[in-house]
Amino acid sequence: MNFSSISTLGMLLLLNSSAHAAEPKWGLKAAFSFIRPDVALAERPGSGYEAGLSYQMRPQLGLEIAAQNAAAHDRFEVIGAPAERTITLRQLTAGLSFRALRWKGWFDVFLSGNAGALEIRSERYTVSLGALGSRDIPARSETYAIYGLGAGVVKSLGNGFRAFVSPRVGFYFASGMKRIWNVNGGLQFAI
Repeated sequence: MNFSSISTLGMLLLLNSSAHAAEPKWGLKAAFSFIRPDVALAERPGSGYEAGLSYQMRPQLGLEIAAQNAAAHDRFEVIGAPAERTITLRQLTAGLSFRALRWKGWFDVFLSGNAGALEIRSERYTVSLGALGSRDIPARSETYAIYGLGAGVVKSLGNGFRAFVSPRVGFYFASGMKRIWNVNGGLQFAI
């Protein structure tokens, strides 16, 4: 090995280590959400949005804090008359993500787990009772602890942007265990 090949090898190692050190630690996330609450909560699926802040602790391990706001609709009958109400679900969670697989040039596969608080708000609605008139049902709000598991794929778009799709399921306990199925898709941006 001559001096020029040693210096070339040294430069490549230096560039590789500096590129690894320059990997961004903080990131922002914005996503659109499709939700399917437990049928005991809402008859129809809904949609909403999610925003979050992430921190890459290690190349394969990240921490994320996220807030989600989504709405679903419940249809039911009261004394034979159809009624509908809007159910708003608000989540604030903290979780860990682990990069399980990496296909360079294609995408990364990650697994995630989170825990947090879920607020379920039933909006005010009116029930028509036919000849008996109508009745206003006031808004109601309940808060539960929620735990979630998920997976997803992330694709780098360049310039610090990454696109992702992530299905997950959340569990909470209200007269037994209930589930909320969720599919998020959106963008992450390194800051």
